[in-house]
Amino acid sequence: MIKTKNFQLEKIDYNNTKHLEYLKILMQSKDMSYLWDITDPKLNDKTNSYIVRNGENEMVGYLNLSNPTESFYGNTISLYYAIEESKRWRGYGRDLIESVSDWQFQKENIDCIVAQVEPSNVHSQNALLGAGMKEVMRDEEFVTFVERNETKAK
Repeated sequence: MIKTKNFQLEKIDYNNTKHLEYLKILMQSKDMSYLWDITDPKLNDKTNSYIVRNGENEMVGYLNLSNPTESFYGNTISLYYAIEESKRWRGYGRDLIESVSDWQFQKENIDCIVAQVEPSNVHSQNALLGAGMKEVMRDEEFVTFVERNETKAK
């Protein structure tokens, strides 16, 4: 279990039926159908996929962080997240992004975080902007956001 400022991140256990049942609930949302593959227990155990719990220990979403790669900005990860439909409009998306950014920049030696969302997902774009990420590219498929570790960038 990883604790951030506002959340607990519980590594997904593919043998835990509660985790799999929760992921199936998330997949029922029309904008989260892409999560179908994360329920496959054959996925590499090194994936950084987590169930997100709020301060009351309720499951509120899903988080995936890519393994770090070297990029133009230095040690870079990609962030993917989903908030359960019934838990939206409570600031969880923005707060989760802020908490994960703080954790990655301060404790994991990450220089840059990248996130991509579909152009139609305006709410997620607003959450990313509200958390301090900057839009750097937009095309028909994705809107790309970047946040750099400013303490290391100076």
